[in-house]
Order: sequence, then C-alpha cells, then structure tokens
Amino acid sequence: MGKRALEAFAGNKSWGFLERIDAELHAAVIAVYSSVLQFDGAFENMDEAADLVHELLPHRSARDVAAMSRSLGAWKSRGRLAPSMAQQLSEGLSSMPRTVLRPRVDPGEAFTSLVESSPAIALEKLKKAIKARRASKVGREEREKESREKWGLELVSYIKEAGLPCADRMVAMGDHNNLWLRLFGNRRSKTLRSRAMAWRGFRAWMQVAYGSVWPDNVAAFLKYLEERHEVKPLGKTTPGALLASLSLLESVGQVPSDDRFSHDSMLIESVRSWQTELESGAKPVKQAPMYTVAILLACELVVRKSSIAVGYRLMAFFLLMMIWGTLRADDIQNIDPSSLQFSQVGLRFVLGRTKTSGPGRRVGTLPGFVSRTTGISGLDWMAEGMRILKSEEFGWSRDFLCPHFSVDWDDCSRDYLDAEGLALQIRRFLSELRTPFRHEGRWGLNRELLIPGRLVHYWTGHSARHTLPSLAAALDIGKEKRDFLGRWAYSQHGSQDYVLTARHVVHAVQNHVCKSLITGGYIEEEVLSDLEVHARSCGIGAEALAGHHVLRWDGARRIWALGGTFPAFQVAGPNRAEAAGDLHADTKEPFKVVENNKIEGDFPYFITISRKRGCAANRDLKERGYAEEFIDKNLSADLVHIFNECSVSIGLQYSLGQHFTSVKKFSTYADTRAEVRQALKDDLAMEPVDQQARAAVAAVVSAWESCREYSTKQSELKAEARVMGVVRPITQTEKQAMRSAYEQAYGSVDESVEPSDDYVSSKTEEVESGEIVASSLTEVTSKRNAKTMGIQTTVDTTGHVRLIKQKSKGEMPQNTEQLRTTLRIEGNMWCFLASKYKNKVFFRDMSPEIWLDYANYILGDKCYLMQVPTPGKGGKGKSDLAALRPPWIVILNYEYEMRREAVKRASRESRPLRETLTEVMKDFQLKEQYFTAPIALSSGQRDAWQKRPNLWGQEDFNKWQRNDWKGPKKGKDRKGKKGDKGDKGNKGGGKGDAKNGKGTTGRTPDGRLICYAYSNEGCDGNCGMVHCCQVRGCFGPHPTWKHWQDRFAKNDANKQKTDD
Repeated sequence: MGKRALEAFAGNKSWGFLERIDAELHAAVIAVYSSVLQFDGAFENMDEAADLVHELLPHRSARDVAAMSRSLGAWKSRGRLAPSMAQQLSEGLSSMPRTVLRPRVDPGEAFTSLVESSPAIALEKLKKAIKARRASKVGREEREKESREKWGLELVSYIKEAGLPCADRMVAMGDHNNLWLRLFGNRRSKTLRSRAMAWRGFRAWMQVAYGSVWPDNVAAFLKYLEERHEVKPLGKTTPGALLASLSLLESVGQVPSDDRFSHDSMLIESVRSWQTELESGAKPVKQAPMYTVAILLACELVVRKSSIAVGYRLMAFFLLMMIWGTLRADDIQNIDPSSLQFSQVGLRFVLGRTKTSGPGRRVGTLPGFVSRTTGISGLDWMAEGMRILKSEEFGWSRDFLCPHFSVDWDDCSRDYLDAEGLALQIRRFLSELRTPFRHEGRWGLNRELLIPGRLVHYWTGHSARHTLPSLAAALDIGKEKRDFLGRWAYSQHGSQDYVLTARHVVHAVQNHVCKSLITGGYIEEEVLSDLEVHARSCGIGAEALAGHHVLRWDGARRIWALGGTFPAFQVAGPNRAEAAGDLHADTKEPFKVVENNKIEGDFPYFITISRKRGCAANRDLKERGYAEEFIDKNLSADLVHIFNECSVSIGLQYSLGQHFTSVKKFSTYADTRAEVRQALKDDLAMEPVDQQARAAVAAVVSAWESCREYSTKQSELKAEARVMGVVRPITQTEKQAMRSAYEQAYGSVDESVEPSDDYVSSKTEEVESGEIVASSLTEVTSKRNAKTMGIQTTVDTTGHVRLIKQKSKGEMPQNTEQLRTTLRIEGNMWCFLASKYKNKVFFRDMSPEIWLDYANYILGDKCYLMQVPTPGKGGKGKSDLAALRPPWIVILNYEYEMRREAVKRASRESRPLRETLTEVMKDFQLKEQYFTAPIALSSGQRDAWQKRPNLWGQEDFNKWQRNDWKGPKKGKDRKGKKGDKGDKGNKGGGKGDAKNGKGTTGRTPDGRLICYAYSNEGCDGNCGMVHCCQVRGCFGPHPTWKHWQDRFAKNDANKQKTDD
C-alpha cells in the first residue's frame, strides 16, 4: 500500500486497471469513489471485494461477480494494476468452448426473469408474501424492507406506464426491480407510501377525466384540486402531498428540469394558495397532552411491584424510558436492546433510525440519556427494569425494544410491533393502571383505576415525548437547554464533545424536574383543569380524577410538592456528580436543527420553512465556514493536505480534528485497517451500510494509512539526518501542504519570494529541536535563486568518510529592493512554518503583513531615509533637513540584531514572534546601540570616512565595496620612519609596514581561504574557512573592523600625548 499511497499523493489517479476489469464496474466505482487511493481502502480481501461488486452491480451473475472480485483481489495483493489484456486473453482461451452452444431456456428461469423485470407482477407476488409472513416472526428491518419494496414498486409502475425517460434507460440495463428500488435513495417506507397513495387518487381521476395516466400540462392538477374540493373539502396537506409525489416521480423518472411540472411557478404558487386557504380555515394544531405526575409515579411503583405480571412491569419501564428520554413510539422501537448501557451515571441508548436520522441521512445515529437519579417515588425503577429486560424471558435477540404482550401480560410475541401497535398497547396499559397513594411516608398502589373508562383516549402516542419538555418549560428552563431533550439540536456528525455536553444538560434537566416535583416548585393546576374538561365531555365526574392530585400544598413554604428529599433514592458509587449533570454546560460546536423536507426533488436551490417563523435561513454555509475556520486554526497543513487528497469531507475533518491535529498523532489512531473501521463505528457511528457511507469510511482509512506511511518516512529521515549530522530534507508533501495553506490564506506566491526547500528544511529542524535562531541574510534564499549545493567529504568521529551537501548560501542584499525582497522571503518562510506548527505559541497570528511593516520600518524614514537638520540653517522646517544616508553596513547590521533579538525573546519567553517583532521596532536601546551610536561615534573620524569611497555624500552609497583604505595621513605633527604613509609634503622616511595600511587580502600566507562573513555580519562556523583578520601582515584572531578600531584608538592616544 505504501507505494500506491505515494503514487496517489503524486497525482496518480488512473483507473486503467478497473476499465480493463469491467467497464460497468468502472462506471459504478468512479461515481462513488473519487480516487484510487480511496477505493483501495474499501475492501481488504476477496470476500469483501465480492460484497463490494455485488452492491455496485446487483444484477450481474454470480460468475461475473466472482471473476471481478478475483481480479480486484489480485490487484490488491500485488500492489499494482491488474494484468494486461493480452495476459487475460491468454488465460481465458483454454477455458473457452470450442463450439458455440445454443442456450437452453428453462421455464422456471424465464418466469423469474419476467417477475424481476415487471413491477406489476412482482408487486402482486410481494403482497402475497407479506401476508404470508405476517404470521411469522419478522424483525423491524425485515418489515421495513418489505414495506419499502412494496410501495417502491407501485411508484415504479406509475413511472413505467407514464413512459418517463428513465424507463427506457432501465430497460437497456436489464429492467431489474433491484435497480429501480435503488433510485429512491434513502427514503423510508412511510415516505414512499404517502407519495404512492397521494398519486393513486390523482391517477384514477386522470383515467376518467382525460383517458390517460400522465397529464399534458399543469392545468390538470389545478382542475383536480378544484373538483375534489367541491366534492369533499380538502385536507390542508393534500395539495402539498400531491406536489411532493409529482416531484418524486419526475426526479426518479429523470424528466429534464425544464420540462418538469413540479418546477412550474403556476403550480407551485397555486399549491401555496391552497395551503394558506386550508390552514386558515382549519382547526389549530393541538399538541399532545402531557402525562400527569400521578401517571409517572404509578409507573415507577408498577415496575417495582413483584406481584404484578412481569410483562405489565416491563411495559411500565418502557413508558418511563419514553417519558424521561423524550421518545416517540417509533423511536423506542428503533432502539436495539443490545445498545442499552446501564451504569452508575445512568441509562444510555442509541437510536438507530428516526424521522430525521439513520443510515444514509445527514445524522447517522442519535444518543439518548436518562440520569441514574431520575425518579420521584423513592424506588429504583431503572435497575429493576433493566433486570427484567435482560432476563431469559425477554432478553432474546431482536432489533426492536418493546415486544407485543399478551392480553394477560404474562407472555409476549416475538413479532415486530410497529408504532401504531405500540400506541394501542400503551393505551391498554394506561387503562389498567392503578392509583398511587401515600401511607406513612411511603408510596403504594391501591385497587382503584387511575384512568377510568374513556378517559384513556385523552392521551396519544406522542404524549410521552411531550411530557418532559413541558415540565421543563413550566420550571423556566430555557429553550436552548430543552432542545437537548428531544435531540433537536444535535450536530451533524455527533462529535464526542457534543455527546458529553448533551449528556450533562439532559441529566441536569431531568434531575431539576425530579427535584422540583419532590421538594416543590411545579404547579399542575392547568394540566388537571384540561383533564377535567375532557372528563366532563366523556360523562366522567370530577371525583374520578381524585387520584391524579398527588401534589400536596405546603402551607409553610406555600408550594405544591410530593414531599421528601432529592434524590429520592441513594445511588452507590463515586459517579454521583456525573449523574447529576450540569445545566450550564455549553457545547463547543454549533447546533444543527434538523428539519424534514416538505417537497422533494433535485432543485437548484431550496427553501427551509420554519413552523413558527415561516422562512428560516439555511445554516449549512455558516457551519461549513465555522468548520473550515477550526481546521485552518488547529490542524497542521500536512494533515489537511492528506485529508483533502483522500477526499475526506469537511465534516469528518472537523470531527477527527477535535482530538487529532497532526499527522503523527492521527497515525496512531489504530494499529490496523480493521481497527480504524471499528473505531469509526464506535466513535462517530460510521457504518458502511451503503456506498456513500462506505466511501466515507474508505476515505478515512486511506488517510490513516497515508499518515502512517508518511510519519514512518519522516521518522526515518529524521533519524538518518541526526546520525549523519545534516539537516533533514523537507519532503515534497510537506512543502506542497505549506504552500497550499499559504495560498489559501494570502493568495498565490511567486518563486522569487517563495523560500527554498533548503532554507525551510533548516528552519524546520530548528523548530523541532527547540533552538530557533535568526538566520543571516545570506542564508535567506528563494526557490528561484537557490543554488545547487555541492558535495563535501567529511570524516566523522568513528572514522567513516561521509558525503554531505554543503550549506547553500545566497548573496548579501546590495540595495533597498534586494533587502525588501529578502525580508519578504523571510516572512513567507515563517508563514509556511506557521501552517505546519499551528499549536505553537511562537507562530500565533503569523502573517506577511507584520513583515511588510518590519521592512517599511527599516527602509523608511525611521532608519534608512532618516533626515537630519542641515548644519548652519538652524532647522527651520523640512527645507532645512537633509538625508542622513547611513552606511549600508549599519542598516544590515541593525536589521539582523533586531531580528535576532525578536526571535530570541519569542523562543525563550514562549511568546508570538509577531508580538516580539513589533517590540524590537520600538526598542530604543537596540536602536541606540546598533544604529545611532555607530553613526555618531564615527563623526570624529570623518576624514577617515571621507577617504573611504561610497560613504556619506557619495552617489553610489548602496554599493558594497571591499575595504581598501590606506590609513590616515601623516599630518603636520606626524613622525615616523617607515611610519604612516602621508601626502607628498609629509611623507615618511620609508614605506609603512603592513599593519599601518597595506590593504586586505582573501587568503592566509599558507593559501587558505579567509571567511569574508566573519568580518561583516558574522558566520555560524560551518563555512569551512579561516576566521581571522584580513589585513596583510596581521591575520589576528579578530574581525577586520576590530583591527581598524584598535588602530584608530592607538593613533588618538598618541596624538593626545603629543599635544600634552
């Protein structure tokens, strides 16, 4: 895999091997997988390859699937592309028949083929099969699959009889029913049922009114709505359901966008008008009534009462889970009993599929929580309920939670119970619920019914989900916290940070409600008043509701309360604080409110309709921008580069980046590819249930493997570099990632200002070793001007001869533009490294702007263009100012000292370089020592400076010149034989010796090279040349400028003695 990963990083995305295996397989794969590297992570062996081919091409024969899986397995095991076409042909010739045989038609196979290609025949056969299986033990998934197939085939028959474009294409592909059903995507069976039933009535009307099954224009839809409303008033959802059905049929039928009736503004506006008219005349939507406190109390008592039928006790436990977990009847049936986790913290469960979540949807799975201390009766109902559920009688394997109990509640059927059946079973349970009473401080159940007669119809299947949010709202808990209860604010990918925060908030709300019911704070008067109104309408007197008045008035505190202390029962263990939760916990990521799509179809835009405000803004772009900002600030550039190369989505990058911010750290995510898949399933609930989910998992697997290969290679290079004593070369992947991150933030970068690979490598080594220093300007090289480094032989401490590259050096800037360009390269280099080391304080807020300000300071009127008053004019304004024109070497030296000080402060004090760079520009002590003082102290030797060319007052003051000054004049009072060389009238008796001004040289007397940088800006000692004075005859262990400085001081001292 390592070789293929490196090839993929280099841009090798050829699918040639797949085209040679099978063209149809090639087309199906590239529609799901974006790169060869991602496809490589989708399977591990031939069995998984066969499953993958069967999912992509379900209509192909078993022989074809086996052949293609063998080819894929051979390609994966060899680590290269599949064999050539010539080799495949030579291998297949021996197995080909010598004569062409006419196939024999089998009647059974012909019937099977006819059924598979005809939706009408298959639909009738499926209906009979469903009726036959209802008596058998069928699970939830099996029931959902059968129902989805039934309604999907009915919609397919509508598409085929209308002659939509997709029908001809499917005939050319074999017209198999499995292919048709996949066109409906991840829509649930209930969605397909509502679409089919809405279209069934319109189709029957079209056959009578027009003699056809598909309309010619939108006028047919408008006429149908008018006629149906005249016969019987339309429901407020009827026009929208018809438009949604039309949109689905046109979308699946592949009708061109310009020809779709569902896009016609006349029909859309008419449907909106119908909806407005029908909603204005309809009754307002009434929320499901909440359960009373007495019902909650009675359910807890039932769970712990051993004399009651065990099935009835388990049903009470399920109802309490629905109330405190804020679950619909459909939600609790989507809980796998094996996913229930009971601990000292509480009960945790996972919803496999809901109205807004499940496989193939934006939200995969949703978690639910019930705090361990939840309860108001003083009895531990949660532990007892879990004991019953895990017992041998009810612990059998299934994919739904609540079974269908018998009439006497002693036995249960193992068949799946749908949401409607569960709602009826809850109503049967409530009709038999007995009244709670309090005796000597303890709660019990008497023989009277709590909900007599027809009063049980007051509550619906949605009452359980509505109870806890209503109690929380009555206790003044904010909506942003209540949204956690029903998982309305669950984030797209369900990161661990969000799950932990949701658990804290949900536990806190549950405990706050329980504490308020026990100790006081909740008033139930409004709920009981509505119940009395309904009871009177049913002919039931108010005395029958006496059992619901369990809250007692506390005159001393003037509150209603059950009485007692919270928690109602003691929980053993050290995790009581975790069970209590935190009502003020806040999530680290933005919420995503999940809404159902009202009208389906592939529109170029969409509008989200809010229940309360009408029109709501789409938050996808805002959340995507938040995720991208998080990735840019926290993830290293090379990790983001690998994620993008492997087609990992932004959402997955954000979720993984919560805990893995570097390549090295992510490479330790797991030890094998199988463990990576299991970790994704456990941490992010990513299961390869379809091709889209499989592609997402494969992208993360390939990214992990690439990070592992990359990290291993980096470690090898680093170890080799340390052993050889050289700088570790930066890889192309690292450099490309840095450049890509820079260009995304600041635009494209030219080669003239892009730092060279050698320079970036040396600075990377300094950062990783923790010894960051400022580089000389000769070491700051660009990609365009980088010189090829030569090879030098060295002998290490062990006596081995090693070949190493010489350190690349550039040229010292000769003018202002070259200096400005060099500083741009330096700034870009630090920005490149900032993209890699985002978590280091040293690189915080690093950007090219600070280096632009730095260059403007050096070359602006604060330094290089500084103006001083002209002598003799008194400084009466700008006209009296003249340019100072400081020596170029002073400018370069001052710049280096400032940069060196800024890097030193940032490195030693753990501060951002941006901040210290601004500080040194305002540091007057640095400026006085390295800029003002050198210029001021040289004013006493102006005559010496004037002998030196290209200094003050010269036109070419920027040009770099070698030091060829001959020394000062002899003067009037100068003496000396063979002394200083003077002018014609005061010439010494002989030629001066070398120390008094014979000039400089570049070699020592024995022919070795003298380091030029040693006498100027300084050398790091790696040049391999001699560090000594360049003055002929001196060659002392000091810089050349030190030689002249000592000479001037000596002459001044002699002059002082002579004058005295």
